[in-house]
Amino acid sequence: MTQNNIPQQIGNYKLMRLIGRGGFATVYLARHVHLNNYAAVKILLSRLGSEEEVRRFRREAQTIAQLNHPHIVRVLDFDVLEDLAFLVMEYAPFGSLRQQYRGVAVPLPAVVSYVRQVASALQYAHDQKVIHRDVKPENMLIARSHAIMLSDFGLALIAQSTRNQSTQSLQDLAGTVAYMAPEQIQGRPRRESDQYALAITVYEWLCGERPFGGTVAEITARHLSAPPPPLHRYVPNIPPDLESVVMQALAKDPKERFARVEDFALALEEAAGVEPRQPSEERFTTIPMRQSAPETVVLSRSSQRSSREFTSVSTVMQGRSAAGSSEPEPRRLVSRRALLLGIVALVGVGGAGLALAAQHLPTSPHQAVIPPSPHTGITPTARPSPLPSPSPDPTAKPTRAPTTTAPAQQPPTPAPTPDPIPDGTLFVTYRGHTNAVFSVAWSPDGTRIASGGADNTAQIWQATNGGTLVTYTGHTAHVNYVAWSPNSARVVSSSDDKTIQVWSAATGNTLFTCTGHSAGVHSAVFSPDGTRIASGSSDHTVKIWDAATGNLLLTYTGHAASIWAVAWSPDGTRVASASGDPGSTDNTVKVWDATTGATLFTCTGHTQRVIYVAWSPNGRHIASGSDDTTVRLWDATTGAGQQIYYGHSATVYGVAWSPDGRHIASGSVDTTVQIWNFVTNTTTLTYRGHTSFVFGVTWSPDGTRIASASNDRTVQVWQA
Repeated sequence: MTQNNIPQQIGNYKLMRLIGRGGFATVYLARHVHLNNYAAVKILLSRLGSEEEVRRFRREAQTIAQLNHPHIVRVLDFDVLEDLAFLVMEYAPFGSLRQQYRGVAVPLPAVVSYVRQVASALQYAHDQKVIHRDVKPENMLIARSHAIMLSDFGLALIAQSTRNQSTQSLQDLAGTVAYMAPEQIQGRPRRESDQYALAITVYEWLCGERPFGGTVAEITARHLSAPPPPLHRYVPNIPPDLESVVMQALAKDPKERFARVEDFALALEEAAGVEPRQPSEERFTTIPMRQSAPETVVLSRSSQRSSREFTSVSTVMQGRSAAGSSEPEPRRLVSRRALLLGIVALVGVGGAGLALAAQHLPTSPHQAVIPPSPHTGITPTARPSPLPSPSPDPTAKPTRAPTTTAPAQQPPTPAPTPDPIPDGTLFVTYRGHTNAVFSVAWSPDGTRIASGGADNTAQIWQATNGGTLVTYTGHTAHVNYVAWSPNSARVVSSSDDKTIQVWSAATGNTLFTCTGHSAGVHSAVFSPDGTRIASGSSDHTVKIWDAATGNLLLTYTGHAASIWAVAWSPDGTRVASASGDPGSTDNTVKVWDATTGATLFTCTGHTQRVIYVAWSPNGRHIASGSDDTTVRLWDATTGAGQQIYYGHSATVYGVAWSPDGRHIASGSVDTTVQIWNFVTNTTTLTYRGHTSFVFGVTWSPDGTRIASASNDRTVQVWQA
């Protein structure tokens, strides 16, 4: 099932954006249309194909919804609409413990605190005769109160009972098997299985790695037959009683584990000899929710691991000690018999197990090739990033989580969550121009916006409130394009008066004027390092100028039509130029060497003028907009066509990449700005705030907002 199949609203919940995707379900941030509060809507990937499947889903979901405990994520609602099964759950704004601690040891007081809270939730569920079946850090969410809440009770069971498991992803299966007890692998889960999974998690928290790695089949075989490596191998000073508690909970025989999961938590707390942190004392790093692949298991374990030390039982475990000696870990070979046992045992976790067991997990994310396909619908947004604020924003755009190096003893405190801002919310309408606005550009420092238009002026104004700062009047004809220098100190503007002018963004004073084009100049942009300027004109040429002196460095004559836009590659070595004229055959994008002017390749496919061109931030793709109403995506190395976006119904004038390189915003004569996720080939938002043609679009540097310039004489700044 793809995002295209998901409606914008499910029940009383309007879907805002995608915040997670796993092997069983996708998760959306949603807002209740009447209560205006936020929740997480989890939609099963499988479609329910029979009445029996619907009854089974509702029976299991009802059992989960009856769980009411302070450390369990509440199920607020569930239903099946047509054949789409979903659960509505509490929204946890600070993400999961997996996001807080990835590949590093966790401070011991925090470990004790987390285990106490999770064990409390599990014990309550066990007393209600409910087994979780999928205990792992990904399912330990952080509430606004900083308490830990266990999520996804029974989700694996629900999913298995309502879907063909051959579609289960390798990543999801592996992420679950890594924590799975031997008896659960064999298809006989019991309450002690959750204790085993929690103990695997504790092992990982104490030393930074899980006890068993390898392929799915190898991990399974090791769960069934291999003892976990002693913790003191990786943490030499771990108290023996603490290690003993963890190893007892990891016993292969469920009867040898603690009788109750709360007994495990109490024994751990006593052996640790530390006071567990209270939830109110926790200091979590803000982790914006992001679309990401489920946690995967590495193919092989490192042959050497650095030691970790306990300075005392009352102190926090430190990170890997550079000075400490490390004992090489002997590679634990899995016998053919044990491996076969693991493969066969996987049948117990679902029909997909046998097929998946013979395969190795990928070592890097797999990028699917998405064929071009038209799409004009609006789907829930998956883009917005957090506004400049230290607090997590539920509607914030997914961004790369900060890299964790070593566990800090006092992680920073997140600020309270602000009210989320819906996509498309208008912040500023700038009305400083007296005629159509052709171009708009956000300053690299994020504080100002420059715009130029048919009133022959270029203007700089405050991005936050629209206050005019500078009005530049050096041109004698329409200002077709404005662009900032990389350091936000200068602006270059190009005009129908055949000139390129560079001026101070602070004072509006002209620094120099480039003359040499014999017709109107439609585009001029600084190189990424700010040392050169490229300009394109109706005289069919592109010129490169010295950005310090205005001297002409190079003239490119590869086109046979007007040049409407130019763009530098992120490394500054190449230029892409877009051209076309009515009746011309040169409706192309050409990519050429910025030093020699040699044409490298030509992108052909547009059937009318190519009005705009933009290079992706990572340099791998080029996007172009045209009179033929399409946005096309090209391979920036070969010029091969990759995708076509058909969302607009008229000429596309402006094209801009989001700073993270996942989305493209395009403005059109159809009066809309559309945001396109080129990874999924879907429209994620259509903005309809303008009353006439949209000529230009630009993203804020943090990716949270878009400014769009229009024939209606306004520039509008709105939530992306």
